[in-house]
Amino acid sequence: MKQKARISAFPYLLPYSLTSIIFLPIALATMAPTHALMLLAWVMIVFVALIHSFVIRLGKQVYVTDHVVGFKTGMFTKDVTEMSLSKIETIEVHQPFMGRMFGYGALRFRGTGASNDFTPYIKDPNGFKNLVT
Repeated sequence: MKQKARISAFPYLLPYSLTSIIFLPIALATMAPTHALMLLAWVMIVFVALIHSFVIRLGKQVYVTDHVVGFKTGMFTKDVTEMSLSKIETIEVHQPFMGRMFGYGALRFRGTGASNDFTPYIKDPNGFKNLVT
């Protein structure tokens, strides 16, 4: 049985969202021709950021089966790392303040030997940790 963790888009979009909240009201309030160009440029930047976030989410996958935890990264070249469940010693959850508010975080798997694998920011990291343990 294979369970997948969903990659959270929130940390990738946060800088663009905060800047938009600050910049858009100012640009709309003083709508001079130069501000219209700046607004158009900002809309294009946000659009590219959305595409970038979507591609990042497609290119990363975290999964757990009956025997292994796996990490796949990359769109064109795939890197796959798998760690046996029996070799995992500890699982650490890292949730920044915004991660706790919006339900995302990263996991660090420490196994026997020198392996030290991080997950990207996933939704509900504590639930995924409980699924693994």
